[in-house]
Amino acid sequence: MECMSSFFALSSSQITYCGLKDEEGITTQEVSIKVHIPDEALERFNATMYASSAYIELTYIGQSNSQEIGKLLGNAFTVTLRNLSGDDAEAFSEIHKRDYAFLNYYDYQRFGIPGYPQVTHLLGKALLDQDYQRAFKLYRLSGNTKIDSVKDPEKFFTSDVDARKLSFFKNAYSSSIWNNELMYLVQRNVPNTVIDDSTGITYRFCKNLKDVLLLLRQGDNLPYLKYDVQGSHQSERSLITHTRVECLNTSDDERHANCKNATVTFILPSGCYATTFIRQLCTCLMHQGTYPFVCCTRKLPDELTNCNLSCSFHSIQAINGSIIAIVPSWIKGKCFRLPESLLVLGFV
Repeated sequence: MECMSSFFALSSSQITYCGLKDEEGITTQEVSIKVHIPDEALERFNATMYASSAYIELTYIGQSNSQEIGKLLGNAFTVTLRNLSGDDAEAFSEIHKRDYAFLNYYDYQRFGIPGYPQVTHLLGKALLDQDYQRAFKLYRLSGNTKIDSVKDPEKFFTSDVDARKLSFFKNAYSSSIWNNELMYLVQRNVPNTVIDDSTGITYRFCKNLKDVLLLLRQGDNLPYLKYDVQGSHQSERSLITHTRVECLNTSDDERHANCKNATVTFILPSGCYATTFIRQLCTCLMHQGTYPFVCCTRKLPDELTNCNLSCSFHSIQAINGSIIAIVPSWIKGKCFRLPESLLVLGFV
């Protein structure tokens, strides 16, 4: 948004949005500009951006309440995976609107700008430690500025840098702590895992959906400290997220000889990363552990009614007027309190 505020001579508070988008994707989002921008100015902006590396285009769509951080419900994705073998493409082609659960990691974009070292979380820690000399070195290293040096790094961060950007760096540090706690839970509770460090940040993935669901025994969320321009407050993030994915098509990959591609579509809640879902989906397919949720419809088993502990579900919906829940098989015989009106749609 910095290019917009600079071009139209606006303050950062006059341009608002619901969330950040991946710099490496083709994305669309609604943005609120709290002043009137003439059509001619929009055309000049679009022409300028088209000639630059930013590739940003603004289109006027109307007037409404302003967009704000936290108001976004989710994001829809269409992703094409390339350079696949024939077997890989066939595995994707068999995905017809399946539900998948996956570990809700913050992915590598959270920790750096494309093409630069992933040190954003280290920068956040330096700011929290008030080590401004180290923070400035990491700031330059991360690609956030072309300034070679400043006389007073403390003044630079406390006066010159946008407070929202500082919050982003501090939240990156909180995100790295949260990821490490999730990896610890996976290591302790899942017998067979896969280490993925292909992005420069280390992750521990499960080989199949059944292993992902083992983590529900540890609870639904992990706490983390969230930062904003006013300060910090305690928040929570779901350990596991689930989505419904569909393979739209597979075909020959025109960019890689003798290879295939697959295009998939899915929707994720706000704050979830499509890239970590895709990598975990590929891990499941590679280990033939896709495990779709829905098997059949049956009445609620007696042992799951009127018990003493609570349980949350990753898919609850209404079908023909009856509320149903999709639950993992390890719940069978356990003590969970479920409403008697629930039907269980398949154990997996």
